[in-house]
Amino acid sequence: MPGHGRSSVTVKEQRRAPSITQPLVVVVILNYNGGDLLKRCVESFSLADYARLRILVVDNASTDGSADEISEAPGILELIRCESNGGYTGGNNVGIRRALEVGADYVLVVNADTVVLRPAFITRMVEYSEANPDVGICGPRVCFQREGHVQNTICQVPRPLLGAVTWIAQRLGWRPVRSGDLEVDAPVLNGVCILVRSAVFREVGVFDHSIFMYREDADLAIRARGQGWRSVYVPIDSILHLQKSEGYDYLGMVNFLLKRNAVLLMMNCGRPASALVMAVMVLGVSSMRAVAATARRRRVRDHWRFVRVLARSLGAVFRRDHDCASFGPPAASWAGVTSQTDA
Repeated sequence: MPGHGRSSVTVKEQRRAPSITQPLVVVVILNYNGGDLLKRCVESFSLADYARLRILVVDNASTDGSADEISEAPGILELIRCESNGGYTGGNNVGIRRALEVGADYVLVVNADTVVLRPAFITRMVEYSEANPDVGICGPRVCFQREGHVQNTICQVPRPLLGAVTWIAQRLGWRPVRSGDLEVDAPVLNGVCILVRSAVFREVGVFDHSIFMYREDADLAIRARGQGWRSVYVPIDSILHLQKSEGYDYLGMVNFLLKRNAVLLMMNCGRPASALVMAVMVLGVSSMRAVAATARRRRVRDHWRFVRVLARSLGAVFRRDHDCASFGPPAASWAGVTSQTDA
């Protein structure tokens, strides 16, 4: 399976003077063709104001040479090169398992397209977590693309009715930002930057590798809550998220994974009835779009292919056959899944 192959490790020694009174925090940064953004991210975290900090980069078989660029980055740096792209879940799991091996008290999972705005934010988050031992997952305030523009990082667990209401509301222009100035217990925290207590991973496991990416944060939060751990948003200014604004392709892999994984999440929660309702909803919406595309004679073949790919993947979800090619990533590449419908 992707993400579970051999890896090579490069280690640089700690240059800070650590304090043994502080919990050990390991920052896990997952890279896939991150370009210059990865270097900026690593350099900014090397300047974070926290003594017992280790930076661990997992490279998901990048082809742009970005991992080589940070091999001489300042601060302690452990670079793990994976032989294949295991997605967000597979790649981060490699880093999380390594962090647990070296004795991390906390794991800070952060996107590679971020830079630190407030060097003291890790210290403040650790202090908050230490003062609240029932908090398993902690998320700070994140800025999106520019300082002062807050990204909403308080998310909801996908549910059929909630999904329908949100779908309608978003098309009416309602996009609330709930990540404000108050501490909030969150159903789910966006995985762009989360501080996770190591005890959570040890008790409930790491990310579900079969998810590949999208909805993995919800799956982890649900499992953690089942063991009594809280997920809390704290209004601590932290990082700048430099994610590029790109056009949304309804027929692309991102939308496929969002839809498939919403159903998969319901199944993982032991709610097959809700999963079935969700599957009918996402297939219904995709089918209606395909009918509309047929009437307009626009990308007709692509729309109906998407419906077939989604239907096959959902069938694999209900069969719990996550290793078959029809399930999609990570069992098979997106291109491989779509090509099945043309065979």
